[in-house]
Amino acid sequence: MVPADKKWYRDYLVVRTIVEALEPYEKGWLEELEKVGAEAKADLAAFRASP
Repeated sequence: MVPADKKWYRDYLVVRTIVEALEPYEKGWLEELEKVGAEAKADLAAFRASP
């Protein structure tokens, strides 16, 4: 239960809880984003090189 008398504090607690819940997945997401980014970069380079 989150007290709602102070809306800013309620919002802070909700966001902090979400961040704490998602932190274990951060490394996997970053690796996947780097992989996807590298693939997209290669596709763009190939597209620019084509006539």
